[in-house]
Amino acid sequence: MAVDYTSCVWCGWTKGEIWRRDQIVGGHKVVMVFTKSKSLIVSFPEDHANFHATITSPADTADMLLMVLTYSP
Repeated sequence: MAVDYTSCVWCGWTKGEIWRRDQIVGGHKVVMVFTKSKSLIVSFPEDHANFHATITSPADTADMLLMVLTYSP
């Protein structure tokens, strides 16, 4: 079973966290974290689903969120 990457301190996924947002999307909790290493981690913690991308431009952020937020558990 997968772990929620946005809350797993020992995993190191959120090391150097710059910002974090918690939202409800389609009735499901979504946690988004952006780090100093330009990683964007998006987790659906109730469903144990995690998505990750390295962001190099604002367009990358938009593309990542547009794709990931179509996820339907």
